[in-house]
Amino acid sequence: MRFLNIATNDFNSQPIHIIHDHNKRANSENFIKEIKIGLVLENILTNDTYSNSVYFAIGLLAYNLSLVFKLFLPYTFQKSTIVSLCFFLISIPGKVVYYVRQLFPKIKKYFLNLFLSLRFKLANLSFST
Repeated sequence: MRFLNIATNDFNSQPIHIIHDHNKRANSENFIKEIKIGLVLENILTNDTYSNSVYFAIGLLAYNLSLVFKLFLPYTFQKSTIVSLCFFLISIPGKVVYYVRQLFPKIKKYFLNLFLSLRFKLANLSFST
C-alpha cells in the first residue's frame, strides 16, 4: 500500500484539487531536466553572470521554439524530447546524389512528405494582433 503526504496551508480547496495541483508542479522537474539535457544548459560557461544569463535566455528561447515546432509535427513526434527530435528530424538517413552537374539530397519519401507538410503549415501561419 502506498501513502501520500502533502503539506499545505490551503484550507479552502478540496483535497482532490490540492493533489491535482501538486501533481502538475511535480511534472515541472521533467521540463527542467529536458531543458538541461536537451539543450546542454547544465553547465555554467563563464564567471560572468551577464554572459551566463544571456546564454540561458537563448537556450530557453530555443526550448520554447521547439515546443511551438512540435505543435506542427504529427502526433507521434509531439511527445518526443528535444534529443529525440534532433535524432529523427536532423540526423535523417539519406545521401547526396550528383545528377546533371548538380547535387541533390535524396531522402526517404516519409521524411520528404513530413518536411513538405511542415513547410506548408509554417508558411500558412497567420498572426492576428
